[in-house]
Amino acid sequence: MDAETEAYYQDHGVDPWILELNLITALTCLNYILPNPTSFVSSNGVSALHNLPLPQVDRISRLPDMLLIRIVSSLPVKEGACTALLSRCWRGVWRAAPLVLADAVASAISGILAGHQGPIRCARLISCYMKEIPGLLLFLFNRPWPLNMQLPVGFFGIATLTRLYLGVFTFPDTAALLPAIQFPHLCELGLFCMTMENRDMDFVLARTPVLKTLCIQMNILLTCLRIISRSLRCVHIIGGTDLDVVMEDAPQLERLIMWSSCVRNGLPRKVKIGFAPALTVLGYLEPALHTLEIGNTVIKDGTRASWSTMVPSVKILALRVRFHNNAKMMSSFLRCFPNVKRLHLEPDHETVEQTSKLHVKFWQEGGAIECVQSHMEVMIFCGFRGAPNEISFLQYILESARMLTKLVIVFSKGSFTSKTKGNKKLKPLFTGKWANKDCSLMPVESAVKDDRFLLNIESAFDFSIKDPFTEFGYLA
Repeated sequence: MDAETEAYYQDHGVDPWILELNLITALTCLNYILPNPTSFVSSNGVSALHNLPLPQVDRISRLPDMLLIRIVSSLPVKEGACTALLSRCWRGVWRAAPLVLADAVASAISGILAGHQGPIRCARLISCYMKEIPGLLLFLFNRPWPLNMQLPVGFFGIATLTRLYLGVFTFPDTAALLPAIQFPHLCELGLFCMTMENRDMDFVLARTPVLKTLCIQMNILLTCLRIISRSLRCVHIIGGTDLDVVMEDAPQLERLIMWSSCVRNGLPRKVKIGFAPALTVLGYLEPALHTLEIGNTVIKDGTRASWSTMVPSVKILALRVRFHNNAKMMSSFLRCFPNVKRLHLEPDHETVEQTSKLHVKFWQEGGAIECVQSHMEVMIFCGFRGAPNEISFLQYILESARMLTKLVIVFSKGSFTSKTKGNKKLKPLFTGKWANKDCSLMPVESAVKDDRFLLNIESAFDFSIKDPFTEFGYLA
């Protein structure tokens, strides 16, 4: 934090040190989930070339200029600049090669741009304040001070962008921007800690006709994400706070992934599935935090399944539940997705488990759940601690799921002193009659204590990964 900003917050009675710690946590998460910069040859790989015997004839310089430009643009910027020392003709090669500024310190940017005026293929800057950025360079992530730094209006004139990540900025008044503004080639968009209103998000989606993937982390002022897009395939929301998500007109949308949602006023936020016929991956839905609406029907405790309240396209579903007060609503949610083949379920351990126990009979008397009885092939139960309500639900699953071939039970890291003690908690599961005697039960321990941010953007956006929720390679 610069001295001016620190003095500002001290004058307003805010401890700058505490504020900085909170933002470090947010930015640490941001740094993890960001996609890697455009890949390039590592400095180790370049150094290894120095050990090779030098050829007698310089054949590389005879290659076509376009090929030389591609080679140089794949080098780290330091090694790329060194090629200009080889000969006069190589100077033009480096100056024409697109720059890759990966984790570059802002103080070095002026020197780089003095010898290379672009184009820039990828820019990712660290350790920089707005005051330190040279005027020629438009960068995308604030430091993050000041938090109300407005995104330059001139940015909206860049029509050639294909991938864009914005962080810790305030959106300008989009109502005052020219209606002709478009991002005709933008396929991938990330918005992190952005201060933007609902109309700003509508503005962006209306002007990105080929947008395929969208990530939003820690929305500020954005209270409703209204998805109207003919091209969008994946929406990834991390740390959504008081955010309604409405899939109004999304014919290509395949994935809606939500991590660590929260509500501040105790009122559940809406997740509405309107027109999203291609939706196959959905979660984490949380009955305690989300009101599920399908078409024009709000799903309530005891809502009867019908064609107007079901989404048959969803094959992979993730739920986070509180067994002591969300059990019936969880069953209602499951009935809305009759063709689910892979179910991720995680109990919410942040709330105190009540003394009331839900026996297997409780689940059986609730009525048939189509996906459990006839379609579910794999279930991953994350955060298992051996609570009675967890055991009874797993017993119900094993005794009801005829197509279940694999039940993975993930122990919370550190919840048991040994894996043997964890396995002892599973003994009651073997006392009943399983609906599929060939089902395999796989107990494993989570690799981390809190896995809510394990999924980075590239994993969510990689459509070759069948199940983006799982961290286990053998489940792919």
